[in-house]
Amino acid sequence: MFNLLRQHQRTIFVAVVVIFIIGIFVGFGSYFFGQRNTDRVASVNGVPISNRRFQLVYERILDNLRQNPDIQIDDNLLKEKQREALQDLISEEVLWQEARKYNITVTDKELAAEIQRYPAFQTNGQFDRRRYFQILFQVLKMTPEEFEESRRRQIAGIKLRQLLAATIYVDPLDVQIAYQMKNPKERKKFAEEKDKLAEEVRQQKLAAVFAEWFKYLSASYKIRVYLTELNR
Repeated sequence: MFNLLRQHQRTIFVAVVVIFIIGIFVGFGSYFFGQRNTDRVASVNGVPISNRRFQLVYERILDNLRQNPDIQIDDNLLKEKQREALQDLISEEVLWQEARKYNITVTDKELAAEIQRYPAFQTNGQFDRRRYFQILFQVLKMTPEEFEESRRRQIAGIKLRQLLAATIYVDPLDVQIAYQMKNPKERKKFAEEKDKLAEEVRQQKLAAVFAEWFKYLSASYKIRVYLTELNR
């Protein structure tokens, strides 16, 4: 059972949108480093990110590292992974706050359906409530409330990305240009590949929109970090 969980752990915990933006989020805004606070590791617009949430994410990252015997874990790597955990949480909080601005909600019914679809929580293809609680408490070290709140935030982030994606227009000329650049000597298969190429162009434009959007947000979000050792 626990091996199955590990196979799906990345899917369970990391929203697609967070994976998508983490590369551009590294330079997001300006972190204001304050004195160490044992109850919170950071705040976004005054909303605290608790030390417990940080430790849960950080331990998950370390567990993934420990599963790879080829990785040498040293102090530098640990600090890098602390930053990664912190960035994940700040990204999640930023997206959550933005989702609320757009009145994006995740109902209890949506959340339940999402959780019940995870194979790690199923027995013979059906959601197993006992298995669900067992994995949360024994493996993930989380309460149902903590896990479900995290998933609710991540689903809201996905909806926000979908909202922005709906604004993207793909010009057929851009698709033709992309095909010609990719296949300068072969033009006969354009009709077969145009749909796939159109989606690739769409994703490229979406990445650009997200980059510009986060650049705009960096001017308005106040992020304060209390883990001062991360800045050393």
